[in-house]
Formats: sequence, C-alpha cells, structure tokens
Amino acid sequence: MRRYSDQPFPAYRHRLDRTPHPTRDPRGHSYGLPEPIPLSCSQRNWPGCEPYLYGVDLFNHGYFWEAHTAFEQVWLAEGRETVNGLFFQGLIQIAAGFLKLAGGEPDNARMLVELGIEKLPTEPEVFFGLQLPPFVTRMRESLENEAIPPVIELRIDDEG
Repeated sequence: MRRYSDQPFPAYRHRLDRTPHPTRDPRGHSYGLPEPIPLSCSQRNWPGCEPYLYGVDLFNHGYFWEAHTAFEQVWLAEGRETVNGLFFQGLIQIAAGFLKLAGGEPDNARMLVELGIEKLPTEPEVFFGLQLPPFVTRMRESLENEAIPPVIELRIDDEG
C-alpha cells in the first residue's frame, strides 16, 4: 500500500479498553511526548502537509485513534467552522467510527462515520487530493462489509 509520509508507525494500534492509552498511560506509545503544534494546510500546499499525510497513512494501516490525533492537528489550525476545518473534523469522526468498529461497536461506528461524511464538502469533487464520491462509497461499503479495511487514496498531481 502506498505511503504518503516517512514517519514511522507507533508501536501498536490503540484499541479502546484493550491497550494502554497512548498519551495518558505511562506504557502508552506516545506518553510524555509534547502535544503536537496545530499546523494549517491549504488546497495549495496540502501535498507537503505532514500531519495530513501521516494521518492518511495511519488510517490506511488501521491506526484509527492515531489518525484521529494527526487530523486533529490540522483541524485545530484550520478553524472549526471553516470548509477546511469541517473536512478535517469529518476525517476525525470517520477515523473514530472505524475505531469503534474495531472495538465491536458497529452502531456507534455507523453513526460516527455518517456524521463525518456529512461534514465533507460536496464540491469540488477532489478536495485535499481526496476524490470525495469514491471515498464516501468506500467508507460506507467498509462499514457494511466489516471485513474490508477502508483506504484513503490521494491524488498527488496538478489536479489534486
């Protein structure tokens, strides 16, 4: 699977009530690390936006809690009510939904993923390199067929 960043993955995928909390538990993979600094990304500079690209990598490899925190770094910088901010909040909720699905909570997963999808813009069709209609379809199919891992595919070219 394609990687979009060079950052290494954490020592484990956090699962609610199964693994040490990454930042609050002294055994957590990110315990004691400084809080990430919010970093703004734009439609023009997103191919160099490391928190976004790392969040996509984390999501694509099943690190849903960790992806949520990477996307949050950009969401906080973009502003909660902006189009960009809502896009990142949507990705956060989608990642949280798949974390719930991994934890055996399909109803909560569906609710969170749908809330996240509602926050994604409807235009343009490609936003931050993400082709939105196929992405939404893949997320919904992944929820229905719990065996299919969801994937975020980015277009990194002049059209993205």
